[in-house]
Amino acid sequence: MQHNKRLASWGFAALTLVAFAVLLRWGSFFMSVINHDESTYIVIADEMLRGKTYLADVVDTKPIGLFWLFEGLVWLSGGSIFLLRLIASAFIGLTASVWWWTARRVTASTRVAWATGLTYVFLCSLFTYFGLSPNTELYFNLLTATAIALVVGRIWSPTYRHTPLDWPAFGLVGLCLGFAVIIKPVAAAESLAIGLFLLWQGWKTNSIKQAVFSRCLPMTVAFCLPLLLVYGYYAFREMLDLLYFYNYELTKRYPVEKTMLDRLVYMGEYMRFLPLLVLGFWPSAAFDSKTENEAWPKIKVYRRFLFLLGICILLMILLPGKSFGHYFIQLHPITAALFGLWFLPGRAEWPKLRSFFSRFGKPLFIVVAIGLSLAHFFRYQSKYDQARAVSDWLIPRLEAQDEVFMENYHQIVYHLIDRPVPTPYVHSSLLFYDHHVEALDLKLEFEAERLINNANLRYVVRRKRQPELYVNAVTRAVDAHFIQVFDFDSELIILERKQ
Repeated sequence: MQHNKRLASWGFAALTLVAFAVLLRWGSFFMSVINHDESTYIVIADEMLRGKTYLADVVDTKPIGLFWLFEGLVWLSGGSIFLLRLIASAFIGLTASVWWWTARRVTASTRVAWATGLTYVFLCSLFTYFGLSPNTELYFNLLTATAIALVVGRIWSPTYRHTPLDWPAFGLVGLCLGFAVIIKPVAAAESLAIGLFLLWQGWKTNSIKQAVFSRCLPMTVAFCLPLLLVYGYYAFREMLDLLYFYNYELTKRYPVEKTMLDRLVYMGEYMRFLPLLVLGFWPSAAFDSKTENEAWPKIKVYRRFLFLLGICILLMILLPGKSFGHYFIQLHPITAALFGLWFLPGRAEWPKLRSFFSRFGKPLFIVVAIGLSLAHFFRYQSKYDQARAVSDWLIPRLEAQDEVFMENYHQIVYHLIDRPVPTPYVHSSLLFYDHHVEALDLKLEFEAERLINNANLRYVVRRKRQPELYVNAVTRAVDAHFIQVFDFDSELIILERKQ
């Protein structure tokens, strides 16, 4: 009976948080392009649904797990960008609900649980490159959150000492982490943190053998299964050389872009969430107080685990030397969970701020949520959807067999006009940025021939700005065989094959 009641509470929280994510984000569902990464995922998923094999017929630098996921999402949504953004919101809401469950399990406080869940949704829905644009982190965060919830559920189960058979539970933890890693390898940060936490807990409780053999071992074995699935997929197709190149060799070829100082400056971008971080990291006397509150010893351990998790994630974000805002989405759950702890009953610091939250928190929350929702809507409604306008121009002019090449323009147009990509390199930067060309060891003359020899290729869409960046064998071949037929918005030109 108690189990059913807890399940019903979590179900209500999940529905509420998914609805809240949709409320905050719906205004961004209509625009064709928020961020070009999402467009790449959609277009490559289209190509895979047409029967192409990732890394052989269509190429990007991310693992195949992400594109398997988007292949399913595109199939499920019928390719509707609106529905894909709605599904992304559902992922955010579900991730928030899993953290809601974890926070409640540890603290026994519904207030902390709601603060954690709602904060995560807010963090993912404020800024374009920190969560509003669907990116990989929004999807694998659900898997890592589930893994953490399963660990918390086992470690602090009332009957834990009487159920030593941990293989099924920790096997499921490993599966979640393994699937997260084949979506994006940086999810290894959560895997490392969980492993270290389990070993530390085993050492603290004099049960290191159980920690190693009943928890870490099944987790590790199950973690490897998704990796073996990827290996088997490419072994069956006799493409292990491509798998090795794109997953191992390629990463070594990219130069480190940032110095340590640059990385610290980049980390400063996350300081836009400084108020939440200050409250979340604020040292509370409640955590060290000798009281009879049974939850506080667990809270101290949970807080240390969150710190460990945050350190592992930060290292994973900073070490590669890249500086994209969406990497920080992986930190959002930690920020939300720590901020949620500030709402623990019994904490007494900053009494005036607590009094303000008690009196005005709910109405302020509602006003901010509605205001953010409308702000996103009016922001994107006022933007000119150029990619959709380009597709509207192309569609009535295309014959059944005609294809289009987005030379240095948004690849989402392939999806909007429902045409295949005439090159394996969907993201235009792979063909036009020197560091990509060198790392991938591309023969641009060969790629130019591939395009020109494609008799179905009729139109090329070219962005005018930064022409010096895009002058190479591909553009020269296009110039020799295509002629400008339309000047689009003074920013784009459309070229047609010469007769």
